[in-house]
Amino acid sequence: MRTSGTQRAPAAQAGAYAELDIFCLFIGYPKSGHSLVGALLDAHPDVVIAKATNPLALVGVDGMRRDEAFALLLESSRQEALRGRKQNRYRYGVEGQWQGQARTLRVLGDKFSDRTTKRIARSPDALDVFAREVGVPLRLIHVVRNPFDMVARIAKQKMKQGTDEERRARATAYIGRLADINDEVIARGDYPVLTVRQESLIADPRGELTRACQFVGVDAPADYLDACAAIVFPEPHQTRALLEWSDEQVAAVDQVIAAHSFFSGYGFADC
Repeated sequence: MRTSGTQRAPAAQAGAYAELDIFCLFIGYPKSGHSLVGALLDAHPDVVIAKATNPLALVGVDGMRRDEAFALLLESSRQEALRGRKQNRYRYGVEGQWQGQARTLRVLGDKFSDRTTKRIARSPDALDVFAREVGVPLRLIHVVRNPFDMVARIAKQKMKQGTDEERRARATAYIGRLADINDEVIARGDYPVLTVRQESLIADPRGELTRACQFVGVDAPADYLDACAAIVFPEPHQTRALLEWSDEQVAAVDQVIAAHSFFSGYGFADC
């Protein structure tokens, strides 16, 4: 959804946000798995996570009123649920759960990740301004994946100009810049941050989703966990195989990994 002060959503009923406890923003990277995490949380009965509505810019930059931005997020979740929470060739719809609606709205958020990270870099006070405007505690979810897979997917799908080597170099630098920003956000400690590894979520969806629910302050019912686990891939997609890698190109990504503790343990030969 584009960022514009002209966006409008249905007006919320009086008291619609009276029980809202937490606002949740995602920070991170393209092709990391944040769409899956957002969709699974959106299936929780007390959580609504919109798809790429960019509330940080809507409220902090465009000056949209809080309740209007909240209504846009709710409408985004509803519309995405009607479409089966489709993302590219994947569908993240969770049968029998609460995507697109809420029993009791306790957590509201948006799964925009890399653009939220870039907005923080452009406006260092963006999170503080946003937190004041929304008036509830802010939590940040940081989804990561093996950087070799992120670089390969970005170079292959999102960068159209240049040779394979040039696109790979730009993708590596992009992941490095985003990681630098996210590292600063985590180090400052102004807002709680939960890092979720896509590979860990795939290996133990119930355990990792329980951890995410605890982070935003909601329980994790067994039926909800089972339904979510049913749509998670059986194993990570190693998209690094889409490209041929030289020793120098592997070393460049290894440098990004070494510079950030949240990438610790990742490597070209690892999941």
